[in-house]
Amino acid sequence: MIRATVPLKEPSYREIKRIAALEHRSVSSLLTALVEEGLSRCGQAHVVRSPKTGLPVFQLPGLVSATEAAALADEDA
Repeated sequence: MIRATVPLKEPSYREIKRIAALEHRSVSSLLTALVEEGLSRCGQAHVVRSPKTGLPVFQLPGLVSATEAAALADEDA
């Protein structure tokens, strides 16, 4: 497993923390599960380097809303 820094908007982070607390799991564990689920649903991700930061960016064919993320987290509970 690797460690990664992921920039999140404040409302998204609050929602992730809320869901993680409800499920008695860590934010890291929840994010890992959501990323894995998102990748499995979207097929293969296309990875590019951000011209601004040089960091890898995963381009997915679809987005997952906060509501969908909560539903996915509920499925794993």
